[in-house]
Amino acid sequence: MRFLIPLLGLALLACGDDPVDDTAAPVDTAESDTDTDADVDSDTDADADSDTDTDPKAIGRDAVPFAMEDINPSSASYGTTLRSEDLAGTPYALVFLDSRCTGCIDVADDLWALMLDKPHWHAALPVFGVESYSAYATVPATVDPMVENNDQPYVVDVEGSSVWAGYGALNHDMLVISDDGVLDAWLPLYSWPDDMVIFTDYMTDRFGD
Repeated sequence: MRFLIPLLGLALLACGDDPVDDTAAPVDTAESDTDTDADVDSDTDADADSDTDTDPKAIGRDAVPFAMEDINPSSASYGTTLRSEDLAGTPYALVFLDSRCTGCIDVADDLWALMLDKPHWHAALPVFGVESYSAYATVPATVDPMVENNDQPYVVDVEGSSVWAGYGALNHDMLVISDDGVLDAWLPLYSWPDDMVIFTDYMTDRFGD
């Protein structure tokens, strides 16, 4: 069972030809009117633009490439850069968190506790907390509660990478990437802890209790 909440987007395209300025002087013929309008409106709309925008959380879309630094001092990969290509061929999940958000701290605490309790889940689907770049850049000390009792990588965008924008992510969004590099599931965990059941049901269904 997968928990998919596709979003739809609508786009209107408006285009039109410029009006024709047909101001040729009239031809005066006494016998018969042989004037024919040879003016042909050859103005064609050459705008080939089409709406190719897709929902950033559309299931089946290609994963967003990224480069993110591990900022958890307790992690074995602390200070190194995690790149999307490093994870090619293996499934993984990203949960988007902002250390200034008290609800995000609760999400982090509960997720790490669950992973400790069910290590086979984390072995099958590594979950990376993705810190808000703006939070880390302005108030890095707020990250401390996010990594307490957790030795897993906790990452943040580095310069030139924008995984938050690429997925249109909000706080508590959890996105699962399949082993073939496409978005496999979107778990919107907005009403935590009530939505913890969404996560636990998904993991149980895929990897057992």
